[in-house]
Parts: sequence; structure tokens; C-alpha cells
Amino acid sequence: MSTTYQALGTGPVSFLDSNQNQQEIPLNSIIFGSNGADASAWPSYAANKAVVDALLKQMVQQGLLAQGTPTPQLSLTVTAAGSLAAGNSIVVTFSNPSVAAGTMTVTVSSTEVYAGLTPATVAGMLGASPPGNTLVSFVSQAAGDPMPLNGFTGPFSAPGYQCEVLETSSPPVTAFTLAATDTSYVMDATIAWDPPSSPPSQTFTLTITGTKTKTGVILANLAVATTNPFALLVTFSVPAGGPLPAPSVVTLQSSAPSASVSSV
Repeated sequence: MSTTYQALGTGPVSFLDSNQNQQEIPLNSIIFGSNGADASAWPSYAANKAVVDALLKQMVQQGLLAQGTPTPQLSLTVTAAGSLAAGNSIVVTFSNPSVAAGTMTVTVSSTEVYAGLTPATVAGMLGASPPGNTLVSFVSQAAGDPMPLNGFTGPFSAPGYQCEVLETSSPPVTAFTLAATDTSYVMDATIAWDPPSSPPSQTFTLTITGTKTKTGVILANLAVATTNPFALLVTFSVPAGGPLPAPSVVTLQSSAPSASVSSV
């Protein structure tokens, strides 16, 4: 992928078209490439190609238009693999790019929030299998559907990578058990009672967090489902021959489930 450069000047490039109408080309629509100044990204370029090409060439010769810094190139686009409910988010971090090795480090962190649950509805909300592109699934629940402990925090641990959410009894015992959908994520579950703060009509919010980091990731492998280590949560669109992404952090949420990342 050839490098292009930003155009530097004192303002928009103005000229009269063949109909004697005033036209202006914004500087951000002009780049410098292997053939010099190029305004082909300007929407009206095709209709004014001859005059625009001649004008840009003249302005470069006169020093009124100059080559600036390299323009950022698209490295990839990352998209949530499933729909994101309000309050849920996925954060993707790119770091340690090695152009020589063609590798980088990628971290994906997810926060899943299940609000307004009751002991009687948690099983139906999560199901025996995950509702699609989520970190957690429901395993079992204690008899009587006990209320989980307010403020509970616990990890998903081997064997089985399950989390036993404790109930309010003393000493506390298991209220219900959850399982990790992908055991390669480091995961935690937390419980917070929703206001008002006392049973029996109390609802609660279950929050699941999970993080996975992979080093030495090859860019092209992210575009293939079978070699994308984060396929449960995100997909990647990678241009052919695209450069490595620059160190960056993108956040996906319901209002912005996709984001583009520039090159290193």
C-alpha cells in the first residue's frame, strides 16, 4: 500500500469552472501521492479534472501547495460480533506493533450488564446456553430461588471455569452457578441489588467482565473466524496487504458497534 501525504496550503483551492461558477477544494480533499498533488477524492473532481490537475501542478511549482505529513491509512475495522445492549461495551486495545515481525498485541475486554433480574428470572435471562456472543451462560440454581448476596464479587475458576454466586444466608451458600462461554478469558461476576435495598421484591444487577490478551498476533489471522482468537465478541475487516494498526484503543457500544483503526 503506497504512502500518501497531507497537502499543506493557506486555505481551500479556489477556481472558476467551465460555467464560470466559483469552486473550492478543501485541503483535506487533496493528497500527495506518487504522481504529485491529487484531488480525486473531491466529489466534483471528475467534472473538473483538466483544470484541477493543471491548477494543482501550478500551485506546487509556485510553492502555494506543499507535501505535508503522511496521511493515516486504514489498517482494519473492528465490529461487535453480536448486538450490544445499552450499558454493555467492548474495548479493543492494539499495542506493541512490530513491523519487522508483522505482529502486534491485542487485548479485548468486555462488560456485560444484566439489570432488573430476580432469582426467578436469572435462569431465563441467561439460559442453559448463551444468548449469542456473550461471555456467560447459566448452569444451575439452588432450591427456592434464593436472592444472591449484595456486593458479591467472584472469579470464574478452573475446573470448569464456573462462578458460584453466593446467597444472603449465613454462612452464605451458592445461590446460582454460571459458566464461562470462552474459558480463555479472565472473568469475574459481581452482584448489586437495585434500589430499594431489601428483599423480597428486590431486583439485582449482574455484571460480567472478561479480558483476553494475545501477543504476536498476525493481522491477517484476525480476518478469519477460525484464527481470530476473539471471534466470540468481535470480528475484524482487514484490507488486503493492510499495515499494522497504530497503538490505539477503541470502544464498541450500542450506539457505535463498529470502529476503524489507522495504521502504525
